[in-house]
Amino acid sequence: MDLQRRAPRPAAACHGGGAPGATLSVRWVPYDRGYGTTFGRPEVEAFRLRLADEPLAEDDPLPAIARGIEALDTAAARRVDLQLTREEGPGDLVMGINGVPSWEAEPLVAAVGETAVWIIENTMEFDHPFHLHGFFFQVLGADGQPVRPLAWKDTVNVPVDGAARFAVRYDNRPGMWMFHCHILDHADAGMMGMLQVVR
Repeated sequence: MDLQRRAPRPAAACHGGGAPGATLSVRWVPYDRGYGTTFGRPEVEAFRLRLADEPLAEDDPLPAIARGIEALDTAAARRVDLQLTREEGPGDLVMGINGVPSWEAEPLVAAVGETAVWIIENTMEFDHPFHLHGFFFQVLGADGQPVRPLAWKDTVNVPVDGAARFAVRYDNRPGMWMFHCHILDHADAGMMGMLQVVR
């Protein structure tokens, strides 16, 4: 991609302001994944973008919205309760779901066409972005109602001492699907599971 010819509008720019001829710094910013992962780690400049010294490009108009999103019917939905956990003690860090690391967990089983409401609880001192493979879902509020505006997601943040809720319909994609914390060292430490969708 020719980065010089795709100069962003000033409102969308980062630290450099986005004016023609400006240089933007793209930086790696430490994110606290727990267990000292950001201790003593400063921001790092990854690279710089130099914007062309020419008029800003005009954006093409956005396409018309061709479809609406309807809220999933959860009246008969099956409830799936998950708690993000870790094992205390010396040695290697072991995380899990419902107290079980991924290498010891049995898969959840669901049926094609079924709708479920997942409730994921987090009692740790840092957030976990929870990711489901294979299916898009609708995030629900604490009252069980869809969060507006309606949107299809595959990842939702589970806050400290809080919970995330979503509704998912298992459409016609049978098979074994993964779910996990999207901080991949947490998934590797055991915060991962499998969903088996059967006909």
